[in-house]
Amino acid sequence: MDKSLEKTIRGATWIYLASLTTTATGFLFWLTIARLAGAEAVGTASLIASSAGMAATILSAGLPPAAARETAARGGQGAAAAITIGLIAAAIGGIVAYILAYKAGLTGLNVYAALFAASTIASAALNGVLLGFMMFRLQFASIALGSIAKLFVGVGLAAIGYKALAAVIGLLTMPLTIVIVGTTVLLGLATRIGIPRITGDNIVSLVVLAASNYPLAFSTQLFVFLSIYVYRLLGGSLESTGSLYISFMILLALASLPTSLQAASIPVGTRLGSKPQEAALRLGLAAVTPLAVALIVMAPHILSYINPELAESPNTLRILLLATSPLATLAAASSLLNKEARPRSLALFGTATLATIILFLPPLTKAYNSEGVATAFLIGTTLNALLYAHKLKFPVKPIIATVGVSTAAIPIALYAPSATAPFIAIAISIIAMLVARVVGLNELNELAQLIKNTSLRQETREKP
Repeated sequence: MDKSLEKTIRGATWIYLASLTTTATGFLFWLTIARLAGAEAVGTASLIASSAGMAATILSAGLPPAAARETAARGGQGAAAAITIGLIAAAIGGIVAYILAYKAGLTGLNVYAALFAASTIASAALNGVLLGFMMFRLQFASIALGSIAKLFVGVGLAAIGYKALAAVIGLLTMPLTIVIVGTTVLLGLATRIGIPRITGDNIVSLVVLAASNYPLAFSTQLFVFLSIYVYRLLGGSLESTGSLYISFMILLALASLPTSLQAASIPVGTRLGSKPQEAALRLGLAAVTPLAVALIVMAPHILSYINPELAESPNTLRILLLATSPLATLAAASSLLNKEARPRSLALFGTATLATIILFLPPLTKAYNSEGVATAFLIGTTLNALLYAHKLKFPVKPIIATVGVSTAAIPIALYAPSATAPFIAIAISIIAMLVARVVGLNELNELAQLIKNTSLRQETREKP
């Protein structure tokens, strides 16, 4: 295993641990909120999150990868430019979220939506800077603290009867905590090495790369929030809106495993002048596919366990989970193009993805409700993932094999005995990936050993 891939995996381990912490605390958060405050409170909070998420995406969709790349390439000056642009975007994003929440009929919660959007944008910029400096452990610490704060604040308020407001304030607590921790870390760094000078060249370079990332990041991130928002405007109930939101959160939590590898690939590849994205894609697909097929089989039980009212349509979650491999491929394409600073290609591919989503979302949402939303997401991501793979010369076979295995899990879920169906699906997925040479047993063993050793070893951080 070469040095760049090893560093990528070590960094991705901390990124994924942060994501895993967010997922675990998020699951407990939504489970407790749903049981203490009810499905309507979940729906209200999901609308606030969607309004703020759309505003944050509109203003800063391309900022995090650009911040990571420019910080890795330019050091403190790139970081200063990223933070400056992040603060400007946060201020505007708060205003946009306020308006969106008002249009969605949430007049009493507008301010929370605005604060949520602003703090989300600022935290994204700070996390991008920490990634660029390869401060993977510190990024993990800030996200873990934010996740725990969200859980305790939200559940505590729900327990004393605040219902929807408890969920909203809990959601807001996480990005605010990340901003506080990230700012403290970077201020401490600035006192040691000095405050870098912000130049016009650094600002322009960051803005150009962020703008080039915009169509791709916009189409992926905004689709999640926009689909929920549009579904509600087209008449979806708060209960079904909450179910759709949680289904998307499950998908994004699962996809965070392969996308963590790609996030780490940007600073590592930039600093070492290497290209770890292709190998990271194969390893990510191999690691996530068995989990995806297990979740596809167990979808009704998972949703029902959270809240029986949220389990109206397990097929929505199943369809969304089929997009795991395409999402991983899109992340690999974005990572490589950012690392190579190819703004024109980023803009072109992102525009194609965005156009596909705009084409399919409205008609499928109207025709098939939440399942139509999921289908539009699957079509948009799959078509463009295959296009990216072909253009960037990524191997297509692993992508097709993992999507096929995930699809095969649906009939297993429908016809196999429920007690054995998850094990059957997982076994078939592993065998199929080995046969298709998505990954080898020796690679899996090296990966497991490296991840195990990472938690026991102090990371060497590049100097800013």
